[in-house]
Amino acid sequence: MKIRPFQFELKDFALALYGLSLMLPATNEHHEVFDVSPSSYGWEILLLGILAVMDGGIAWLANLALIPAYLYRDARKSLICSILAITMGLTSFSYTSIWNDGAGRISITSYSYGFYVWMLSFVWLAATSIIELRRQKSLSLIASA
Repeated sequence: MKIRPFQFELKDFALALYGLSLMLPATNEHHEVFDVSPSSYGWEILLLGILAVMDGGIAWLANLALIPAYLYRDARKSLICSILAITMGLTSFSYTSIWNDGAGRISITSYSYGFYVWMLSFVWLAATSIIELRRQKSLSLIASA
């Protein structure tokens, strides 16, 4: 079995952005009972966000859409998965409180830069898919001429 050497591609930067977003604060919150304003980091939301799906939240599913968007070699399929991830990620703006707090005592006051880096990873994948589609189209035009 022949092992190919690693070759950096533009879409690999999306994984770097995604990894960075896990280490950054993603949401700013306000706890009304204790009058504190904690932040949740991306890794916390990744680990606990799956439970929000059971409550009807679909934003966490954008993490799952990232996997085929990155792994597909077909740029069209990758673009579709990326757009799906962007759409699901944008539903995060509809959340006003922490889903597991039954009394609504912890409210989301704003989204921090970790959230925007997370979204940027999806946008980056979509952009690289569009670049690849345009490159394929121009190569097919050259080949047909």
